[in-house]
Amino acid sequence: MPERVTACIGAKGGVGKSTIAISLAVCATDCLLVDTDPQLSAGNWYREREAELPELVKARAEDVPTAIAATKRRHVMIDTPPHASEAIRTVAAMADQLLIIVQPSILDLRAISSSVDIAKAVRKPAVLILNRCPPVRGTAEASIVTEARRALSVYQIPVCPVAVTQRAAMSYALVGGLSITEYEPDGKAANEVRRLWSYLCRSDLS
Repeated sequence: MPERVTACIGAKGGVGKSTIAISLAVCATDCLLVDTDPQLSAGNWYREREAELPELVKARAEDVPTAIAATKRRHVMIDTPPHASEAIRTVAAMADQLLIIVQPSILDLRAISSSVDIAKAVRKPAVLILNRCPPVRGTAEASIVTEARRALSVYQIPVCPVAVTQRAAMSYALVGGLSITEYEPDGKAANEVRRLWSYLCRSDLS
């Protein structure tokens, strides 16, 4: 059995769950990436990929336990569909930790409560990850990111100190079946993803 099963969730579409799931699966190296999203964003990325790892399987939410039981990989990263609350709840119940992906916009912040409710209902450790953020100016993060952190604090769930910035290189990497850490390993985006993975590895998110 894998050491850790992680699910990326978020009830609102377009927040970048697939990009985060893919990026972290590559960082994990010895990883099974499970695509439960009917849009198959991760699956379509994998079709362009030449590297053997991470492995990828496409599965319905109810079939995820079989995929987890069959894998010999150390980590499992699950990409979930937006909106389908029952599918998300099913996957969340199987995970060891939940990554709730949110953009720092008022519409996304208002939509996050359903994902938080799922995390609390299944009683799994969770962390809120701010994604597609404006770039840092100097040493200070954008004010909209700081304000989003303040707004998210009401949920009493940790907010990851690493905010992932919106960068064109992330999209270019995915087109070629790569992650940002492979496409531009010395770039700022790759550094953010590696810092995010390090944070998750040293945190039990409790």
